[in-house]
Amino acid sequence: MTPTDVLSRLKELSEADMNPHNGRMFGHIYETGDPQLRTIAEEAYKMYMWKNMLDPTVYPSIITLEKELVRGIGRYFNLPENGAGTFTYGGTESILLAVLGAREHYRRKKGRTSTMEIVLPETAHPAFHKAAHLLGVKTRVVKVDREEYTVNPEAIASSLTEETGMIVLSAPNYPFGTIDPIREVSELVENKDTWIHVDSCIGTILPFLRLEGAEVPPADFTIEGVTSISTDMHKYGYSPKNGSLIFFRDRKLREHTLFTYSRWAGYPLVNTTILSSRSAGSLAASWAVYRYLGEEGYRLNARKVWRARDSIINGLRKLGYTVQGNPLGGVFSFTSSDVNVFILAEEMRKRKWYIQAQPGSQHLGYMPSIHMTIAPIHESLVDEFLKDLAEATGEIRGKPLPPARALEFAEKTGLFELASKDPTRAMDALAEAIGLDKGAIGDEALVNELIHLFPPEMVEEVLKYFISYVYS
Repeated sequence: MTPTDVLSRLKELSEADMNPHNGRMFGHIYETGDPQLRTIAEEAYKMYMWKNMLDPTVYPSIITLEKELVRGIGRYFNLPENGAGTFTYGGTESILLAVLGAREHYRRKKGRTSTMEIVLPETAHPAFHKAAHLLGVKTRVVKVDREEYTVNPEAIASSLTEETGMIVLSAPNYPFGTIDPIREVSELVENKDTWIHVDSCIGTILPFLRLEGAEVPPADFTIEGVTSISTDMHKYGYSPKNGSLIFFRDRKLREHTLFTYSRWAGYPLVNTTILSSRSAGSLAASWAVYRYLGEEGYRLNARKVWRARDSIINGLRKLGYTVQGNPLGGVFSFTSSDVNVFILAEEMRKRKWYIQAQPGSQHLGYMPSIHMTIAPIHESLVDEFLKDLAEATGEIRGKPLPPARALEFAEKTGLFELASKDPTRAMDALAEAIGLDKGAIGDEALVNELIHLFPPEMVEEVLKYFISYVYS
């Protein structure tokens, strides 16, 4: 293909995609609405995209960029003078390093041979369970309050055992945007050597909200028990994906996450992250955005998010929706007792808005809801969004609520019986019924209802089948 043909084909393929920059997405993108920021990030990315972070001695500037970014953002989390940080390729990689660090600390410091356990709320990001799966540790899940959607400190404390090597808390969590009581948990932990990680991947905005006068509880290294913190540059740091930071209270703790190897015929290998070869483009773009915005720019964007969030929440309440818990950052969720929120998401998609359906779980006691990620650009679009939301709500209010349609569908197709007798045939029947055999999901609202209805372990198997099917 010629260069023109290649780019034309990409343009053709992307025509059905959402536009990440027009402010009509309340998920997956953290758009400021500042075209100059995008230009600077793109130019910095291009300048470094072919440079490999594998061996920083080849490109010494990479060391400077990472150190300045860690120091610059780290000070807003009160990173100690002897602390350290690592630039990673996303929140999951930061979390993997946190769990790796805790595991090695548990093994070496305590001289343990038993399997380490992580105690974490059920609202903690699934990446911690992925890390546990990959690194051979166990998770002990603690339920959260169904009104506040935060974990009870005593519930965490009572779940600790001799094998506990790590406690995970969120600031804020993804599903509800609520902040766990980090100081209270820290004070209850008798073994002060237990690694406490604060997942603040969507909390980069919190320090700047505090500076603007918002009442946000501390979730940083001013809390003595906090060992490590992760925060994402590609979220409320406003840089392109992928970029994240993990901070360690002490640089000696960071050494638990490093991999070195020289017992072979090639070059001595030193890895600071899970990935080995990786483009320096994301690092350069993150550094460029941080330098461009500075504290003043981050505070300005925090104000915009704060105002947009409060305006949208007030509008939702006037329409009869319920905001879950007490969200304190830039994300929150809402639900309804008389509107099928899954159908609402589809109706808003028809109006060129993206809002993220959260299926919840009948088995875990979570209602269907809509997750909202508020970005600075949304401040200028609040009225238009609420107008379309009001119209969509009026059109669908009174339609059957979850899981009524899913139950009817399951009975009609014999899905329950098939699932218990022949899971493979059940998967095939489901794929055909929802139109997956034609290459697309015809009724996403129904699929979300089915996810809400079925046990989580069955949903997980269906999702594996779904991904295999889609990419076949």
